[in-house]
Amino acid sequence: APLWRTVALELNTLMGLIPALVADLGAHWADLVVASDASMWGQGVAYARVEATQVAAAAAVLPRAAPDQQGLQQQQQQAVEEIGRFGWRGAVSAGWCKAEHISVLEARAAVTALTWAASSRGVASGRLLFLTDSAAVAGALSKGRSSSYQILLALRRIAALSIGLGIRLIARWIPTHVNPADGLSRGN
Repeated sequence: APLWRTVALELNTLMGLIPALVADLGAHWADLVVASDASMWGQGVAYARVEATQVAAAAAVLPRAAPDQQGLQQQQQQAVEEIGRFGWRGAVSAGWCKAEHISVLEARAAVTALTWAASSRGVASGRLLFLTDSAAVAGALSKGRSSSYQILLALRRIAALSIGLGIRLIARWIPTHVNPADGLSRGN
């Protein structure tokens, strides 16, 4: 039986994507950790070069979203304290051109962070730990989807960069007071 035109188009699109649908389960951890933040003023991106074993250990225990009222577990709190001791440096501190919802701005800051990180050595074809204090963005990045169209657009940009460079983005939530990009997003 002949296929509907729309079904044939979807199958052709899928066939075009197949070469990019490869997962390397043994991918190395990049020795780079990237954090982003957004405020109504602007965005900030900070980075730290850390030994890959430390990155893997932090990623294993940090939460994917903000914890409930009970707070961070002891192991997670220790990982947060360790992250605070990384040698953080500022990469981006820039104001916004227009005002949007804070979650959309946080997603845009995540795009900036990944774009910046993509130009760094040792990131391609590996796992990259990305830190944010936005539970909405951490959850959307972990799931790969969002009901907000504006956040979805940012996720699509991140997906394009990730697939194109073979980066597996591992998003984790951290408290705002520990986020090294917090001051950068406020122009400090």
